[in-house]
Amino acid sequence: MTTVRLTSLAERDLEAISDYVAQHNADAATRLIADLSRAVSSLAEAPMRQRVRTEYGGRGRRRLNRRGYAIIYVYDPGEDVVDVERILHGRRNIVPLLIP
Repeated sequence: MTTVRLTSLAERDLEAISDYVAQHNADAATRLIADLSRAVSSLAEAPMRQRVRTEYGGRGRRRLNRRGYAIIYVYDPGEDVVDVERILHGRRNIVPLLIP
């Protein structure tokens, strides 16, 4: 089965999302993080189900949307590994956050 890894940026994104939502509703933050974590884990089952997003810098990045958030990831079929690079609110201007 495909290995799914979170980058340190993706881990920080999850922490920031949790902190922000918890300011308003701690239970909702717990549910949201659990749902996003399940979505990330689901990438192991079908990592190529989303199309490559060339507008994200040409590294083969893909985007999985879940509950208003964009899970940005790269799948390496040779290694059978998914690297989740970022988890960002879907209304943000994502491109500048991915392309330095």
